[in-house]
Amino acid sequence: MRRIPAIKSVMTAFPYSVDVNQTVHDANAFLQQHQLGHLPVTNKDELLGVISKRDIHFYLQQESDGSKKRLCDIPIAQKYVVDLNEGLNKVLKTMADGHLDSALVTRQGRLVGIFTLSDVCRNFARFLEEQYGPPNGNEAA
Repeated sequence: MRRIPAIKSVMTAFPYSVDVNQTVHDANAFLQQHQLGHLPVTNKDELLGVISKRDIHFYLQQESDGSKKRLCDIPIAQKYVVDLNEGLNKVLKTMADGHLDSALVTRQGRLVGIFTLSDVCRNFARFLEEQYGPPNGNEAA
């Protein structure tokens, strides 16, 4: 019988993170530069939460002085933290039940990965292709 994989097998390893004292403008530029949708927020080595590109864009549209505000001045999404050996099924269920966009993956309390809805979609597409083969383009619309 096959075992359900651990989150470590599908997470994005070694994610970028940003310090809570960075400006919102700098965090936005960092997200754009690295084409990221989510960015873990830290204070020194403490993992505080995660900020999304959507959250930053919303804040910048609402605030006229957003370029001077720091991340600590805006609400940061509560963190959902899991150990890298947590079963993928448990993580997916918790994310779905809690309407969560991401999970921060740790090992001994230190950030080692992130798992986002983009990772879910990418891995599900891979699973479908493994099960059914790649689409051949001849399907009727």
